[in-house]
Amino acid sequence: TATKKAAWPKSLPDQVQAIRQHLATAEKPLTAEDLTKFFSRANADRIEEVLDTLVLTGTARRLRGGKFVTS
Repeated sequence: TATKKAAWPKSLPDQVQAIRQHLATAEKPLTAEDLTKFFSRANADRIEEVLDTLVLTGTARRLRGGKFVTS
């Protein structure tokens, strides 16, 4: 059975929180493309910006291959 995708949050703070939560509960490092699969109407470019923000604030780390994990 396919899981229902969550709606992509409209506000930036909600987007950051949603991405951070998915990274924190992931069993493996995720790419922006991986994260788009959790949300309806999310785009990888926007998720990449959110991931970059999390890296700059020390909340996430970028690994090889464009994958991310929480710090």
